[in-house]
Amino acid sequence: MPSVDEINRQFEDAGLPEFKNNRNTGVLSERLQDDEIIETASLARKEVKQGDIVGEMNVGLLLATNIRTFYINKGVMWGCSFEEFDYSKINSIEQEKETWTTTITISDSDKHYEVSIHNEDKNHAKRIVNAICKKIAQVNEKYLNYHKAIEFYDRIGEHEESARIREIITEQKTVKVTQKVVHGDEITKTEIKDSVVSKSNIGTGGDDKVAKLEKIANLKKEGLIDDDEYKQMKKEILGK
Repeated sequence: MPSVDEINRQFEDAGLPEFKNNRNTGVLSERLQDDEIIETASLARKEVKQGDIVGEMNVGLLLATNIRTFYINKGVMWGCSFEEFDYSKINSIEQEKETWTTTITISDSDKHYEVSIHNEDKNHAKRIVNAICKKIAQVNEKYLNYHKAIEFYDRIGEHEESARIREIITEQKTVKVTQKVVHGDEITKTEIKDSVVSKSNIGTGGDDKVAKLEKIANLKKEGLIDDDEYKQMKKEILGK
C-alpha cells in the first residue's frame, strides 16, 4: 500500500496540493492499491438518515483514480465510510446544482449513491464528474462497449474521440476482416459473393438454387452480408 508521503505526492502531481495531509490521507494509504493513481478529487459530503432526522456527515473525499472512483470519509471519533465504483459497471453519473451545493449521483446495477459538493469549491463538481465520465468512456472502449463509450465522450464534449470510435464501428461493418468459410478457406465478403452467385459455381437446376439460397441465408444470418446484398444475390440466383 502507498505511504502517506506517496499519497501527498500524488495529490501534488494531480494539481491538488490543498488535499495534502487531509485527515483522510491516513485511511487512503490503507485503501489505495499499489498501482492506483489519484487523478482528481473533491471535498464531498454524504447525507445520512437516522429515523426521521436527516443530517450530513463531516466532509470526506470523492476521488477518481486510474482504476475506480470512490468516496471515503474517516469518522471524527471512529469508523470510516467507504463506497467504491468500478468504471466499467457505472450506468450513469448525474449532477444537480442547487443554491449552495451540487449533488452528484452515481449509479450502477447494484447501488445508487449520492454525495454533495459545496458550490464554493469552484468547479470541483464539474471537474470530477468530467474525469469520471472520461474514465468510463475509456474503460468501455477498452472492453469494446463502443456505444457506451461514445455516450460518455459526447457528454464531456470530446467529440473527436466519439468520431474516432464511430469510424471503428464503421470499419468493422465493412467486413475488411476476412472470414473463414467454405471448407476452411480464408476469403473476403466480395469473394464469398462471387463464389455464391457466379454462374460457373451455380448450376441451373432447382436443387442447386435451393442450396445456394440456403447458403446466402446463412451468410446473412452470420452478418457476412447485409439485407441489400442478400436481395441482390437472391435475384441473381433465381435469374430475375
